[in-house]
Amino acid sequence: MDFSTVLAGVAGVLGIVGFIIYNRKPSDSSFRPSIATWGIWAFVAVLNLRSYSAMSKDLVTSILPAIGTLFCIATFIGVIFRGKITALKCYDIASLALGIAGVVAGKLWSSTHANLVVQGALAIGYVPTYVIVVKSPKEERSLPWFVWAGAYLMQLFVIGLRWQGNYAVLAYPVLEAANCLCVGLLARRAMRGKINPA
Repeated sequence: MDFSTVLAGVAGVLGIVGFIIYNRKPSDSSFRPSIATWGIWAFVAVLNLRSYSAMSKDLVTSILPAIGTLFCIATFIGVIFRGKITALKCYDIASLALGIAGVVAGKLWSSTHANLVVQGALAIGYVPTYVIVVKSPKEERSLPWFVWAGAYLMQLFVIGLRWQGNYAVLAYPVLEAANCLCVGLLARRAMRGKINPA
């Protein structure tokens, strides 16, 4: 087992730790996540895993997206029991539409095209989290987001160690690390009272 495989495993463990922390909401929390939003997020995560693994052709670099997908699905299942049914928001529809567009892109062109389109769907999926962390700071804790950011930064090292000249494989971990880091920083600042929700 080489160092890149070990590092990929560590990144995967960090991903799991992040989900464990995220899903351990305080018992007095009134936060009830949207079932529809998490359903779309899980769907897009599956599309990302399929296109990313096909594009990279590397099982090792696919460890983290595979773990992310499994835990997105698990979180969605949990949300079914503790979440709420809400109408789809414009960003939910946009994320779903881009996810489907990614499937079409994969059929018409390549897994690389599919994955790059899916990155747009994943990015839009962060919109409700940004809204929550600004309007209701207590609903999000910074720790899981920092842990996830660390996992995606580690994924970049894994890709670097196993570099095959495909720059497209960088889009997923770069965007995820940036979004997770931003959410974590916003949550941290919000908890310190530096953001005043409207």
